Amino acid sequence: MDSTDNSTPGPAPDVKMELNREALRSLYEAGGWATFLAILGFIMMGFLLIAGIFMGAIFSNLPNSEALPFPAELFTVFYLLIAVVYFFPIYYLFKFANLARSGIQQRDSSRLSSSIQYLKSHYKFVGILTIVGIAMYLLFILLFVALGMGKMLGDTMNA
Repeated sequence: MDSTDNSTPGPAPDVKMELNREALRSLYEAGGWATFLAILGFIMMGFLLIAGIFMGAIFSNLPNSEALPFPAELFTVFYLLIAVVYFFPIYYLFKFANLARSGIQQRDSSRLSSSIQYLKSHYKFVGILTIVGIAMYLLFILLFVALGMGKMLGDTMNA
């Protein structure tokens, strides 16, 4: 393969591309669905914030709240932390949707370019979050296996 082959995808300096009518229509429609999903995401984030505010109070007022292995206020911190993490991909999706639709309507290529950058940020954030989630699952699995093995060894030694 020739080293001057520019067919590989990736950043290329000063490359001008044009989108046909069907691509613009699809991108405009994707922006509409992205707006819908972003609005639902903001609503769900609001529910998380409300739940976070009340969960600590609810769990601390339960009759057996002292039996919890951790302070009840930790529920509030957990829900608020999830809401903060959830904000960024939803915000990026919302910005993509608005800029894509307005860029196409106004025939503004700089807005359309910015919208694609927000879409990239959205997927990058979701991808990193997925990797962190998978790593945490693996860590918990290893932890539970280790605890289970320790329990089994402890039970055989005490028998």
